[in-house]
Amino acid sequence: MLQAEVYAVLHPGATYELRDAQNFFGDPVLQGVYKGGKLPIPMTGLTAAQPNGSVPRQPVHTAPDFAAFVLRTLKE
Repeated sequence: MLQAEVYAVLHPGATYELRDAQNFFGDPVLQGVYKGGKLPIPMTGLTAAQPNGSVPRQPVHTAPDFAAFVLRTLKE
């Protein structure tokens, strides 16, 4: 599990979601109300989005060696 320092972009009380860049339209990896401190980001159990159509090989996720995430605040 990766621990990410996000205090520079999230303020306590902010509603957020963390999305996997390799499966952006899938379920958020994390979501909730930021309480301060580091966010625990799982680096296992992630899946890459599957392409439409016929492809010679299905993509696999690059985690835990490498992963990219998108952290966004949500307006209520």
